[in-house]
Amino acid sequence: MVVNSLILDHRSNFGYAYTDTAIPADTIVRINTLDKLVPSFRIYSSANGWNPAVGAPSQGLLGFSFSANTFSYGDAIKLVNSTETVTFSSYACENSGLQHYIDLGLQSSYSGSGTSCFDLSLSGPRTTVLSNSPTFNSSLGGYLIFDGVDDYADVFIPNTSGTSVVSIEMWANVSSFNGGMMFGFFYYDIYTAGGSLGFNTASSDVYGLTSTQVTNLGLAGKWVHYVFNMYMTPTSYTSNSIFINGVNQPLSQVLNTESSGNKTPNDGNARISGWRADNGYRLPMSLGMFKAYVGQPFTAAKAFSNYMSTRNRFGFEPSLVFNGLKQLLDTGYSQSYIGSGATWNDISGNTLSATGNASYISSLGIRSGASFSTATTDILNTDIHSIFFMVRFNSSGSYPSGTTGGWEKIFSYNAGGSDRSPGIWRWPSNRWIHWRYDPGNSGCDFGKSSTSLDTGNEFDLNKWYYVGVTKNGGSTVMYVNGYQVGTGSVSNPKTAGTAAISLNDYYTESLNNVNCLSIYNRVLTSSEVLQNYLSIRNRFGLSA
Repeated sequence: MVVNSLILDHRSNFGYAYTDTAIPADTIVRINTLDKLVPSFRIYSSANGWNPAVGAPSQGLLGFSFSANTFSYGDAIKLVNSTETVTFSSYACENSGLQHYIDLGLQSSYSGSGTSCFDLSLSGPRTTVLSNSPTFNSSLGGYLIFDGVDDYADVFIPNTSGTSVVSIEMWANVSSFNGGMMFGFFYYDIYTAGGSLGFNTASSDVYGLTSTQVTNLGLAGKWVHYVFNMYMTPTSYTSNSIFINGVNQPLSQVLNTESSGNKTPNDGNARISGWRADNGYRLPMSLGMFKAYVGQPFTAAKAFSNYMSTRNRFGFEPSLVFNGLKQLLDTGYSQSYIGSGATWNDISGNTLSATGNASYISSLGIRSGASFSTATTDILNTDIHSIFFMVRFNSSGSYPSGTTGGWEKIFSYNAGGSDRSPGIWRWPSNRWIHWRYDPGNSGCDFGKSSTSLDTGNEFDLNKWYYVGVTKNGGSTVMYVNGYQVGTGSVSNPKTAGTAAISLNDYYTESLNNVNCLSIYNRVLTSSEVLQNYLSIRNRFGLSA
């Protein structure tokens, strides 16, 4: 069972989950909040006589209510029954440690007028007080504009007594980095000075990003996802971290040195656009979302996940589907490829990284001529999976058609003595994909728009394509650029066993590029495949 769509109404605290199969009568809803599974207050399904219309008898529609104090927007929700557990969410945010949450895009947090924002975290309800009338703008779901003159918002963060760290997450658009504070306690704050951005302890000090870094990152006048880990006394603020759009940034001492005794959470009393020590340091900025976490510092994986899960609202590409993701290799993210070296890091959270030849990996992905392989794994030792990647077939002086007359292998999972469980090749003299499973060498062949093996259906030269196949037992579905191009029947069960995942085992030098490999332990729906394509297409110059 897969949840294809989720609708949450936070004003009436009610949700609807639409599934691809009928919902078992013993299904209950559990809401994952602060590492606890809390049963919903009420479940509505056919088991108790609630029979709403669905698109087909094989689909399901389930409704559930929840208490405002047991659910934070972005928390995971689970459908649990005697057969399976399905996890889903509107956003896949990691909310462990969340103590204060306001979102200007949710009417349950801010109505669009007035002086009060309401905390949506489980520690609430509480009110964030807006002073001097910050301007509300309804675009991008909704955000507040602080004028940099006298606008600010006072925030209370509970449970800070004795904590070693408070983490601040926000979506903000800062107009100027010249003397204001994004956020502050009493004498401990996030300060901008002379174009820099960093941590300040009331000693004319900044530890953080230099003005050159701020400029190179293009932070001014743009919506950015910020995360600040703020460690408290006695830990030095050189242990702090700043994540920009999910990427951990190198920090340095920009101005003077810290006053270590000032690094306290001020009993949780804080301010957005300023600090509590006085009424100065207003910052011209717009704020779409604010979260404060206590005792749970952000890791790189958590920062990246929260950025990816919320970025679409602020004008970035749609988020990638994370449910069931077992491997993600994408050189477009510095977490996956740092710009040098021979390691292609897995950023799915499962640490299944690949290594190869440093000369054959770049921001474009890997190019053929050297293989990249992982350690032995069992993630494809299953007949239910989805495999997708970007591929570009290139021409060369020696091979103007991009083919060599021989089979060339793009992907290998050589389990159980087979070289195809699965194995993926390019045809010898045509730019078609040959996707195969043992036993029986079964599989599917396809080109850019269908399964027809004619020259008009070859993948174009020197152009990126997003390709993949879902396997559901003996059935496969083939996709190109987010859309289905065919179906097939394959071996079920396929040849079993563990193996390394290897890319470009044997493929002629520079005749292909591969990037954005994602592997799931479930069958992606057609809408999820399209979502993943839309999340990456712009940087490859592709259209919808």
